[in-house]
Amino acid sequence: MQPEPKNLLLDQINQEIQNGPYYQQNFSNDGERFVAWYLRRVLLRDAVAARDDITDGANDKQIDAVIVDDEESRVLIIQGKFIAASQVDGEPLREVLSAWVRLQDLPSLQKDCNEKLKVKLEAVRKALDEDYRVDFELLTTGVLTDAAKADLTVFSDKLEESDDFIASLHVIDTEGFRRALLKQKLWNCHPWITW
Repeated sequence: MQPEPKNLLLDQINQEIQNGPYYQQNFSNDGERFVAWYLRRVLLRDAVAARDDITDGANDKQIDAVIVDDEESRVLIIQGKFIAASQVDGEPLREVLSAWVRLQDLPSLQKDCNEKLKVKLEAVRKALDEDYRVDFELLTTGVLTDAAKADLTVFSDKLEESDDFIASLHVIDTEGFRRALLKQKLWNCHPWITW
């Protein structure tokens, strides 16, 4: 049996969150630090916004971060899975589906969640009243198993068929991170190109 190939991106993320004072001083665990890294390095959120976006912790109801983007008329719900395993099964997808189900009953969700999420959910409520779309993102440092990919297709179809609000599900995995970071690097070198 061959050893699993080394995940260089995982190593890079680990190095950045372990050596970055921002991540060490503002977040209590590697899961929060991973989501904060994504917010800062991939979504280019500033330090204050990224800290405010994070809702991870006790009673986060499978919602690690929330961004209400008025420019794009969308709500971004993020669930992060910072794991060393190269394969990711369907459990994280079920967590995202759970967040979607709970989001359909905002008053109940607000009663049960942590304080940071309660504040964010009020902004979500207002955004949904304005017909913002909801994008769920599952962040993982691994790759989905074939069974999880099949689950993703089923869950994505369920989200798209929902009458409650327009929603979609995206998995950002190792390859997705690589593409996003490459795009940023190219944009920094050639800002006049429209991506």
